[in-house]
Amino acid sequence: MRTLHLLLIITACLLTTNPSLGKTNNARKTHSILVQPVIVCDDDGSNPARSALPSSLIDQAYSRADLTFYYLPAKKWNHSKARKGQINLNTIVSEGRRLDVISKDPRVLTLLFVTAVDGHPGPLGRGLQNGNICFVCLGKPGRMTSPSKQAFVVAHEIGHCLNLKHVVDDPKVPNDIPNLEGDGPFEKRIAPEGLHPTQITTIKQSPLYLSNLHFYNKKEAITTLLHDTWGNNPFSLHDSDIRFQLNLSPNKGIPTQKAQRKQFIEVHFSKQAQEFTPEEKNTLTRLTTKLDQMLESSRIFGGKNNRLTKLPWHFLKVNSHFCNGYPHTRGVAIVLNQRVMKMMAKNEERGLKYLLHEKMHVLQRLAPSLFTDIYQQYGFTATPLAEGETARLQLITNPDTPPPHWALKFADGIYLQGTKTKVIQSRYAFQEVFYPLQLMGNTGNYTALAAIPQPASIMRWKQRFPISTGFDDPREIHAYLSTKVFITELRNEKSPNLTKPQTATLKLQRKHLAEALKRGSIQ
Repeated sequence: MRTLHLLLIITACLLTTNPSLGKTNNARKTHSILVQPVIVCDDDGSNPARSALPSSLIDQAYSRADLTFYYLPAKKWNHSKARKGQINLNTIVSEGRRLDVISKDPRVLTLLFVTAVDGHPGPLGRGLQNGNICFVCLGKPGRMTSPSKQAFVVAHEIGHCLNLKHVVDDPKVPNDIPNLEGDGPFEKRIAPEGLHPTQITTIKQSPLYLSNLHFYNKKEAITTLLHDTWGNNPFSLHDSDIRFQLNLSPNKGIPTQKAQRKQFIEVHFSKQAQEFTPEEKNTLTRLTTKLDQMLESSRIFGGKNNRLTKLPWHFLKVNSHFCNGYPHTRGVAIVLNQRVMKMMAKNEERGLKYLLHEKMHVLQRLAPSLFTDIYQQYGFTATPLAEGETARLQLITNPDTPPPHWALKFADGIYLQGTKTKVIQSRYAFQEVFYPLQLMGNTGNYTALAAIPQPASIMRWKQRFPISTGFDDPREIHAYLSTKVFITELRNEKSPNLTKPQTATLKLQRKHLAEALKRGSIQ
């Protein structure tokens, strides 16, 4: 594991500061850092570590790097020994990654708030040099109460993740000038002038430094397709999944031997990656700019500081037959093809709908806690399936809906809706399938019984929604309903010819969007 730099907060260095110091530039920045805060609690969920993210002051410290911070909703992690610093950092990181508390994506910075680090109660912090993990301890109540002091410890440790060194170890940065990674009057260290030009150059080379509009080149696209860390691992796909995603014949043989299978997947998935043309980049730049402006002027979609428009736009281009030609998402990237982009260039409204739908999937993936309640209100319940169930059932994987699986619970049972494929005139078509689920003893996992015709309870349930597709997963329902709300608002329509249940569903969706998309963070 790379070095985690230690910052001991020396009381004498923390001068009295004005929380409103250093007005920041409100101009939109070109780059962002995705930050996942994690508040570590005791095993029973009590005694959460003190946490704070004075976002405007942290942004101010990095404003010269043309950078802003995008804070995902905070997670809580119940782990007494980690909170109290009773186990070493390597162990904490290993357990956090195993449990998906710490992001496996190198482009997402995980910021853990604890009450001690390696037994030291702080205030202190540690940041993984050129990595994506920080620990921050604000100390006991009554200490580190100033927003400026809190901002400094966070900004300083994030600096190490951005590969900044302490000034005493960096010959390029003078140590007689106040600096974020050095000494001097405290208020000047978190001022915009607290970054040296060479440090800004270093920051811009970090994988955490994400462009707010980025078109993947072929190499980046291949890496994303083969090494997605968000549940779309091509090496774990079953044969039917591989044939579908690569548009292969239903009878195409897939190697079973491990090394040959790995090579087959690497070769064929790499062939799907393509470069964007200048015309395609212009189209997507125009449409994303317009969509952002429309969402920022919309009260329903969270207004000017909504979570969707502040989230970076990343695009990946593939062969037009990949995944049956459907737009979808991989990690933080929206996956498009030439055929779809030609359509978007000709039909602006449809292009805006596609972009909103897929951007919503990116947000669902990055911030699942924002959506749990609405999924349950749709009628779904999170249902862990036994290992290997989707392969046994030969269900097709939707890249936008990785585990956990969601099932519908009615009085007559719990049902998993799935999708299989069939080929019609050399093109894949989808087929809905329905499975009653049964709990497997005390494991907490479910197994699927034999497929049945669509239950009457599901047919009645579908009538609640003013959409015609996407019923197999609440993430698809949410994305389709969001575009329905958007287009209704765009056209200034009142959604005529809807039933009372459908009208109620749209009202529920509007309320959820207005609340969930407001940009927020720990304060």
